[in-house]
Amino acid sequence: DVFIALYGMEWGVTTNADQGHVTLIETPKLFGWETCSTCNGPNPECTAGTNCYFDIFTPKRFGYLTMYKRSVENPSSAGALGILCHPSTGEFDNYAFNSDADAALQGIAVRSGLAFATTTTCSDANVASTDYSARWKEALNKGFHLGPVADHDAHCNNYGVGIPNRTVYLIPNGTAPVLTKSKLLQAHKARHFFATEDSNAQLVFTATGSHIMGDIFSASGSVTLRVAVYDPGAESVSTLEVWRGQIGGGVPASAYRTASASTLSFTETLSSGTYYYYVHAVQADGHDLWSAPMWITYGGGGTGSINVGGWKIAQLNATFNYTIPTGTTIPDNGYLVIGRDATKAAFEGFWGPLPVGVVYLNSAGLLPQINGSETYDLYNASSTLMDGRTIAMGSSGGSSIQRKDPCLAANLSSSWNVLASSSGNPGSGAGAGCAKGVVINEFSDALGTGNFVYEFVELHYDK
Repeated sequence: DVFIALYGMEWGVTTNADQGHVTLIETPKLFGWETCSTCNGPNPECTAGTNCYFDIFTPKRFGYLTMYKRSVENPSSAGALGILCHPSTGEFDNYAFNSDADAALQGIAVRSGLAFATTTTCSDANVASTDYSARWKEALNKGFHLGPVADHDAHCNNYGVGIPNRTVYLIPNGTAPVLTKSKLLQAHKARHFFATEDSNAQLVFTATGSHIMGDIFSASGSVTLRVAVYDPGAESVSTLEVWRGQIGGGVPASAYRTASASTLSFTETLSSGTYYYYVHAVQADGHDLWSAPMWITYGGGGTGSINVGGWKIAQLNATFNYTIPTGTTIPDNGYLVIGRDATKAAFEGFWGPLPVGVVYLNSAGLLPQINGSETYDLYNASSTLMDGRTIAMGSSGGSSIQRKDPCLAANLSSSWNVLASSSGNPGSGAGAGCAKGVVINEFSDALGTGNFVYEFVELHYDK
């Protein structure tokens, strides 16, 4: 057997109705505000080096968006990882949401233990009766991309064993060892998990194109969704539901598909729109299971590619934005190269022929504009941060900055190779990946008089 431990912190307090606890996983810095007296301001009240008991200051109150931003800036090796704990109405600054919040959080509790129980032995009776799934549904409608978790939050002697709640992570088993810290963190980042009140129940939720719970993808035509629940103890399923919703479309009032069986499948044929789907299963003994959603954009590239039309690349330091034209797709495990201001023929004349299948776009001078210290963010068509912020180009430019692997956090210097600009490698060179989706894979200066027009940013679809 293998046991993997993760470190983290429970950030925040529950003193006021607008506050709440957030679990931050493998964050390399300690966030906090102590020592303070009023503790409500946007700035620290302590003296650095004397009585500041934190690495990174975050306001104690009215500071959730600030904390999410600090988490994105100080990520784990797999990126910023977070969970909203035992959520109540109005908490977390009334579920304040922006791209940093979406990037920093992947989970929200739908069940939790009895935190204040004084019993020494945990059991099924110590599972709290509070159902937090309504808060999850509200967060999905607001735009959060969150999967459900089943927390313990218990302090009895046999916690971890006595309570049946589990958050179950889905990890590929094709290579040994199967269970590693890196794979576990990557599974959390990808929302490849489900929540269950039964410690050995198994839940499968898949879609056409080898997609599983937690995935965000595009489809050009029909998509078949399949659900299966299995229990080694032969417990039967009384109700199996698939719920469907749209961000901003209101919280769904009832299940979209229902069966009184352990399996369910159906095919969706839609021409446009983005929908999310998740599973809720109830066993005969009343135990619940919930899957992470899948978010599907119809009318996109479908199996074999992803539609990135309407996505935006943002260049920081000097601020420039480029919106990818409607209908642009990137093939599975392929590349999109965006040149500053050169035709494809001229670009290939400078860098060499692009491999077959590489998509090239001329931004007509919009981006990149490399002069030094540039960083990049990538947003999808719904303005959700998908990747970034990257490390910065050197202050004098002159480099090709190439990601070692799509799975590695964008803002860590250890995730990138910084090479001379002459080593630019547009249209190839991505690492093995972990089905992370679309990432910023390379950005490169182009030296020589007048050669700035050949600067480029490269996206890779890690499928």
